Amino acid sequence: MLVRWAVSVLLVAFISGCAFKNNPTPLGDSELVGQWLHDSEETLDGSTVITRMALDITQEGYISYHFMSCFLSKNDAKKNKTLHLLHMPMIRVTTKKIKAQTFPLTPKWEFKINEWPSKDNDQWKMTVDNLSLDKIDDGESIGEKIDGWRCG
Repeated sequence: MLVRWAVSVLLVAFISGCAFKNNPTPLGDSELVGQWLHDSEETLDGSTVITRMALDITQEGYISYHFMSCFLSKNDAKKNKTLHLLHMPMIRVTTKKIKAQTFPLTPKWEFKINEWPSKDNDQWKMTVDNLSLDKIDDGESIGEKIDGWRCG
């Protein structure tokens, strides 16, 4: 009887931890708020490396993260990696990193801020995970840009 009770208590605690969504950290008018885009293509020894990252950070404290990396070799071999995290609550934001997690018992995602957003020649820029991002105009849709992402 005691074992059943203990298992029941543990099960309820586990389920309740998954049932409640984390609260986001509101950002208000922070420089982080907005849509950010990185898009680069490099040639290395005849092969092409395409790297793209997009961030959509809201005033309410949510982040959507999109990443794509493609390696296209001169022998037509293709390797690609993609990751899309949608509307995740940012549970901690500092000048060095952003932590996002949807539910208490799910994986945490951490993004390193290498350079805080700053304005350079009328263009906002920041560096996250060693990639330089440009802030795009509010009128542009980051979703339309992401939908067009393809590897070669």
